[in-house]
Amino acid sequence: MYLNQQNVLSLLESHRAISEKEKQDTQKTINFVQSTAQFWQRETLPGHLTASAWIINATYHSTILVHHKKLNLWFQPGGHIENDPHLLAAAKREAIEETGITPLDMISNKIFDIDVHSIPENKSVPQHLHFDIRFAFLADTTAQPQVSDESHDVRWIAFEKLPEFNNDVSIARMAEKTRRLATIYKGTRDATGA
Repeated sequence: MYLNQQNVLSLLESHRAISEKEKQDTQKTINFVQSTAQFWQRETLPGHLTASAWIINATYHSTILVHHKKLNLWFQPGGHIENDPHLLAAAKREAIEETGITPLDMISNKIFDIDVHSIPENKSVPQHLHFDIRFAFLADTTAQPQVSDESHDVRWIAFEKLPEFNNDVSIARMAEKTRRLATIYKGTRDATGA
């Protein structure tokens, strides 16, 4: 199964970034997909698309981070695109593989965040770029994440504690987007009396 270039470009072009870096990364990703035939394959160097899941709880106060073995850093679940029919499916598959949590309810089929970052050289793989496409999902915080073979740890982390685990600008940006979602959700709920 190959990702359809036009479908991916439409998805990317409809994304609305909230920061200058994200706008630049979105345009870099569009340019990359337009100019690269096998943009999703991990063998494509100097970079390729990846898919991630920003999993949040129903009160919009916590997310799941995974302590990856290879990088020895905390990140949202995600990884390489395999035989996935589309990017959203890849993000959800990676999330389930890395956390063991089901069900995961997608918040939207639109892109939640885009980030381009460098992956250091590892064994026979040279340093390269990940054009990371993130989607948002809801999960119940009573669901206990399970550690996979690819990680040291996986856990729910309250937003105020995120800088202790990862102070990357993209993690802070996704937390800010989640706060905005919570405000919109609360406004809708208040307006309907739900």
